[in-house]
Amino acid sequence: SSAASDVYKRQVETFPNPVRNEMNIRLHENVSEISIINNLGETMYFESNPSSNHTISTSSLSSGAYYLNFRDKKGVLCNKLFIKQ
Repeated sequence: SSAASDVYKRQVETFPNPVRNEMNIRLHENVSEISIINNLGETMYFESNPSSNHTISTSSLSSGAYYLNFRDKKGVLCNKLFIKQ
């Protein structure tokens, strides 16, 4: 990953991992979009202009690996892998 992406990942906290019913997110930068993508590339969740302390219900997701994607207004993207139990 690029240095810019590494800096960006430190600006986003997600917990717990693995997750059961809720993913908690703390944003330290202006994130304009959050999405959850499954291993087939399908968008399972999308939200624009999330709050800095954010909770996503993951209870409807099947067990497996997902990417949590973050995009800012400049289009900088960060991906975090998480496991749904």
